[in-house]
Amino acid sequence: MDFSGAGIPLLSSDHPLVIIPGLDHPGSVIAMPISPRFAFFACPEKGVAEYLAKFYGLRSLAEWLNFQVVRLANAQVYAGDTSLTDFVRAHLAPAELLLLGEDRARGADV
Repeated sequence: MDFSGAGIPLLSSDHPLVIIPGLDHPGSVIAMPISPRFAFFACPEKGVAEYLAKFYGLRSLAEWLNFQVVRLANAQVYAGDTSLTDFVRAHLAPAELLLLGEDRARGADV
């Protein structure tokens, strides 16, 4: 799903797979951000992800996905820029926010 129009970038983490409420549930949703603009969604019924985006709005769906990704992170959250640093710090402590492509040897001063 394309989140270009959401107004916020998607985050990723060291555990980016979101499964709500569970694989054995007929209404389950599997979601995973694959870039700051795109996310993969898998649902047992066709059109569920599109329905969620239309019903809740693309921005709300992006915020929900970011919250879930940060909440499920083990230790690190990854972002393409620093625009959501405060959000990450508020929902994951301690977290190491690394910019995509940043050399780990340099560290991340955010």
